[in-house]
Amino acid sequence: MLELDSDLHNFGRRTFLSTQGRITKHRSLMAEYIFFGSDSSFRQHINRLFAQICPRGILLPALEFYAPRDTTVSLAPREMQQLILAPMGRAFRSSDYHQIGAYIALSAFIGLNDSHRHNIMLGLHDGAFTFVSVDCETVLSDIPHAIALGLFRHDSNCPCKSKYCFHYGLSALKLAADEHLPSMPTDIIWGHQAMRRLLLEHQELLTEQFVKTLNNQPLVFRKLYNFTYAYFKALTTKDYTDFCDEEILQMERGDIPYFFQIYGDSDVYYWRNETVYARHSKGPDESLFKTRTTFEHTHILDSQIMLHIAASVDFWPGRISQSVTEDIRVVYKKDSVVVMCADQVLTHPRMPL
Repeated sequence: MLELDSDLHNFGRRTFLSTQGRITKHRSLMAEYIFFGSDSSFRQHINRLFAQICPRGILLPALEFYAPRDTTVSLAPREMQQLILAPMGRAFRSSDYHQIGAYIALSAFIGLNDSHRHNIMLGLHDGAFTFVSVDCETVLSDIPHAIALGLFRHDSNCPCKSKYCFHYGLSALKLAADEHLPSMPTDIIWGHQAMRRLLLEHQELLTEQFVKTLNNQPLVFRKLYNFTYAYFKALTTKDYTDFCDEEILQMERGDIPYFFQIYGDSDVYYWRNETVYARHSKGPDESLFKTRTTFEHTHILDSQIMLHIAASVDFWPGRISQSVTEDIRVVYKKDSVVVMCADQVLTHPRMPL
């Protein structure tokens, strides 16, 4: 077994990769199954909707899971097939950018955040372009701002404090190739807009398929009360002043604190010992991201996402001065990025390079 570079949670547990190409996590994999399970009806319906945008594309690849009836909430190991992607090996196409935009729309719709660079995978899966986050445990998070998705570049909140920061998920594009089509920003925005419309149009059906995929099995999803870098700093300095008792208990045993909610339950829990979980003194509304009760994608979030797509793919070398796709235009000025979509004109400060 190969121990992966993942955070320690719940009595020193960490993600492993077997020589058979199986990923082992000591938590429920139901969230990943919803997105990638070969017989997940939610995944199948999402791919049917995406086919209306990209007839030959597959938004969510199928993976095998080796615990078909995961009926317990426990720290028992669960296994799933590793997602293996080949390098691009070809130039990017407009359809690739459309797919990235569609995945961004899906993430916002279902409330999946934490899609930073280490969780995003980009490449070819069985020859098909793929752009997905492989860690889905933060599903059903309320997204107060586009930055919360983890996909977009930002100025101030990243702990590295580097103007060359590439921790955001969309930086996978820059790492994959130095050269991109001039239409990249507007193609991504187009894919996002097209998929968002389809998701909202089929909102009720997708909710039904989500519940059907669960099949009365518990969906366990993570709740964040502090960012990981804050915990790392506290573990290094041993200064736990700003943390609650349940966080301190876990840090004192060397763990990054881990809290979770069970779908349909209003309480938040943590593992008191290796077999018993207990209720957290704080509720879900006190976490960094409240729990979402319905799938949604608001107009405000839509506008933010369009702006952050344009600002996050402002790469060097090969910077783009202007991009046009159908009724979408992106203009990179000296100090700002301007996005024009339908009757909207949106402006964002240009980020340092």
